[in-house]
Amino acid sequence: MPGDTLLAAFAVDGRYMSPTRPFFTALHDRTPEQLRDDGEALVEVAEAGICHAARDVSMPGIAGSLLQMIEGAGCGATLDLDRLPRPRHGDLERWLLTFPSFGFLLAARPQDVEAATEVFARRGLACAPCGAFDDTRVLRLAAGGAEAPAWDLARSPLTGLGPAGSPSAGG
Repeated sequence: MPGDTLLAAFAVDGRYMSPTRPFFTALHDRTPEQLRDDGEALVEVAEAGICHAARDVSMPGIAGSLLQMIEGAGCGATLDLDRLPRPRHGDLERWLLTFPSFGFLLAARPQDVEAATEVFARRGLACAPCGAFDDTRVLRLAAGGAEAPAWDLARSPLTGLGPAGSPSAGG
C-alpha cells in the first residue's frame, strides 16, 4: 500500500444522536433506497479494482481506525485533516472521535482516485483523497501546512496484529 492514496468516504447528511456522545447517524436523513445503495459503493470500487483495501470507521474514530488499518498492512500514513470530508456544521475534533453510521477509509492507486470518488459522489456520499500511505509505519496528522507524528507502530504496536515478522507483530 505505500504509494497509495488515502480516501475517506462518509454519509455526512445526518446528525449526532446526542449532544455528548460520538455517534453520528445518517439512518434518519437518507432514504431507504439510498441506505440500500450506500454499501453498493464499496462493492463497486472493489469489483472494479479501483480500491484494494478498506477499513470501516468505528469506535476508535477516524485516526484510530486508520491506525488499525496501517498496523495490519505493515505501512504508515499521513491523514490530512484539512481534506477530510465531514458534516457542514461539524467540529473537527469531535468528528475525529466519531463512530459514523457510514464511514470508510480506502486505499487507491493515484490513477484511480477520481474514479473511486465518483462512485461515492454518485450516491450522495462524501468522498475525498485525504492523505497517503507510505512505508514508515508511522501515523502522521497534517493540518494547516503542518504535520506531526501521532503514533509510531515500530515503537508501540497498537494491537500486535501487524504482518508476521514485523516489529508490530511482536516478531
